[in-house]
Amino acid sequence: GAEWGGPDADAAAGVARDAGRPLLVLLDAPEDMPPVLAEDLGGWVADTVAWLREYGARLVVGCRPEFWERFGALFPAQARHELPCIELDDLDAGEAAALRRRCGVPDGGIAARDARHPLAIRLAGEVRAAVGGEPEGRPTRREIFSAYLDLVCLRVAERLAEEGRAPDQPDWLRRLAARVAGRVHEAARRCLGPGQGALEREDFEELFPWQTGWARAVLGD
Repeated sequence: GAEWGGPDADAAAGVARDAGRPLLVLLDAPEDMPPVLAEDLGGWVADTVAWLREYGARLVVGCRPEFWERFGALFPAQARHELPCIELDDLDAGEAAALRRRCGVPDGGIAARDARHPLAIRLAGEVRAAVGGEPEGRPTRREIFSAYLDLVCLRVAERLAEEGRAPDQPDWLRRLAARVAGRVHEAARRCLGPGQGALEREDFEELFPWQTGWARAVLGD
């Protein structure tokens, strides 16, 4: 995407301003940025505020409360909305029921304590659609996330199989999906190492080699 002050961002913001409909920018999950990018948050905020003022644009930030305590304090008081931080809970009962219907998740299809969590509902719908039939039990959020990761790993294995790497052996695809899961977990472990919170190119290419089709299969999801 365009950076603040880049030609694409300036052009879009200018068109919106001139049309009398100032741009609304959504910044989602800034707490997930690599640590190296977070070293100069103060400078980034100052540049961003100047850019927003120049084009009359507005910025909405979606982040965890503990991140906002630090991040929000970097913005000048006059640049913040009179309600600088609005905490969002899970969906209410009606909203959750409507989302479950859209996602194909029946009432009672998710553990009660997680039945209003929007991401859990959406991922549960994807898993149910892939599995087919009527899954048993009422999975928790953790179980849904785990099942979704298994589904993603299976998709990667299927892409590898489509590239002609599937021998005629029983359960080969399932075993390949397990290998994919192992490499994904190893990638996550390396992200937590001494680096900058991201998987280095060398590590990615070691775990998911381009030559054998693994990189293309993984990046396809």
